[in-house]
Amino acid sequence: MNDKKTQIVQAAIKLFGERDYHTTSVQDIVSLAGVSKGAFYLHFHSKEELLIHIFNHYMESYRSYLDEILQEPTLSARERLFKSIEYQCEAFIKDKDFIAMQLKGITFLNKALQDLMIDHSNQNVVWFDQRIIELYGSEIRPHSFDCANLFNGMIKEFFFCHIVFGHPIEGGQLAEYLMNRLDDIIYGILSKPTVPILSKAVILSDRSSETTRESLIERALTTKGWIESHVEAPMVMCTMLQSLDVIVQEANKEEPNDIIIKGMVNYLISLAEGDSDIIAVFNKSFGCARIC
Repeated sequence: MNDKKTQIVQAAIKLFGERDYHTTSVQDIVSLAGVSKGAFYLHFHSKEELLIHIFNHYMESYRSYLDEILQEPTLSARERLFKSIEYQCEAFIKDKDFIAMQLKGITFLNKALQDLMIDHSNQNVVWFDQRIIELYGSEIRPHSFDCANLFNGMIKEFFFCHIVFGHPIEGGQLAEYLMNRLDDIIYGILSKPTVPILSKAVILSDRSSETTRESLIERALTTKGWIESHVEAPMVMCTMLQSLDVIVQEANKEEPNDIIIKGMVNYLISLAEGDSDIIAVFNKSFGCARIC
């Protein structure tokens, strides 16, 4: 992100956390950021788009770190899990305003934001599930999803106490404590056979087949953030962003034209010039690109 965009994002996180999303105006954000309204609208069409960008940026950063951990061959299974917790602790402690913003229920402003957070939470639990099997072996597999959710819940509860009650937390110390508690859970389950509670098939069911006007707009806005972070060629990035703007504008119409939207999605794919990563993002974001 360039300097002005970074200033806008940081100011928004602070104000959304300290006050409230609804009572914070664009003018409040630009005043704290020290930029003009023109600069704001150069980067974001609305306050809602800014909010989605913030969540997407944090999620992308975390997922990138997890990918880096997996690519590090010298790390053991336990070290991978430990480092992921330590990173979460340090990032969330540093960005208290961002967590406070979530605690105020901003993620449930609309279905698209809610879906975004649910998707991120599911990805996190799946990652923990895979690391737990990797660390403790196939014997825990029938219970690994329960354990991953218990583990994820413990982490969130400690963050809650830090944000709400101001309880001091040190990342490395908490990561070690949680790893030891995970040992207790795993070995407790293995020593006392029980029936698993949670089903991956139910919780991780694919909800992407439903495409509404609102969800299509939010997917387009989320994809814009991904393109800005991953597409290096300036002209290609600019054209892709303009194409996404067309999709948003069409979806905002009283009677959106599916043919125009499908055409823009196909155009976006052609701009990817065979790049499988970019094409995968477009396919995941838009699918059949038909508004139900």
